[in-house]
Amino acid sequence: MKKALLVFLLLIAIFIHGKFIFADDNIVQDQYPVMNNESEMTLIEGLFKQRTELWNDLYEANKNHEQFKNRLSQIVAEPLLSFDTDAFESLISDPTDMDKVLKVEVIKIENLSYGKTNMRATVTILWKMQGLEGHYLEEIKYKVVLLKDKGVWKLSDYSITQ
Repeated sequence: MKKALLVFLLLIAIFIHGKFIFADDNIVQDQYPVMNNESEMTLIEGLFKQRTELWNDLYEANKNHEQFKNRLSQIVAEPLLSFDTDAFESLISDPTDMDKVLKVEVIKIENLSYGKTNMRATVTILWKMQGLEGHYLEEIKYKVVLLKDKGVWKLSDYSITQ
């Protein structure tokens, strides 16, 4: 009888020990989740697409400064907002040829970091363009900064990186 009780207690001890080991394994996995940047890629791509559509509208639509600035301020924050507004005014006063963006696609995101109200990332974007000499593709790597303004992420700045 004592041997049967000892074997039974030994099995229970092994079972409980095994449960704790697996429980600890699950806790470690929860503390270090696998990073999935799909939502950030979608967010950044969406902001670039909206900005591109706004600039492409200048080819066809009436060039109303206030309407342009209003729509732009919904997706762009300073300092890019001032830059785009100045570029719009310059384009209206001195029309020049500007290649049209046909498609924007974020193909890679790296070095993603969050601040309290900002997000920074290195982003590779594939641009499909239409210029005077036809269609062409460009793949460009940018350092992108987004700011959170009243709960909404906006494109604040970006620069070409190597």
